[in-house]
Amino acid sequence: MEREGNIMAAIQGQLLCQRCNRWVVASRQSPNHILHLILAVLTGGLWIIPWLCITGVANGKGFRCQVCGWEAPATDPYAAGRILFIVIWGAIAIVAMVIFLGR
Repeated sequence: MEREGNIMAAIQGQLLCQRCNRWVVASRQSPNHILHLILAVLTGGLWIIPWLCITGVANGKGFRCQVCGWEAPATDPYAAGRILFIVIWGAIAIVAMVIFLGR
């Protein structure tokens, strides 16, 4: 798999493709956690909220067959709910910091 210019890492594994009807190499994108850690440190922790959202979206996607392109169903059906939960509580935390630090 070509990764040039891609900030996402690829996770690979074997998958029984329902379209090809055989075992194939499958991959899915995963966030580059080292890059996000560096961004979180450089922004004083503010990047943690987008990092969690990006990770939640990536975990909600299934593996893709490299032969035919079929995407397996997501293994984490609750990823979207977790993203919404993180965004709401992240926004509450930011508003609370602005209110308390603004005094």
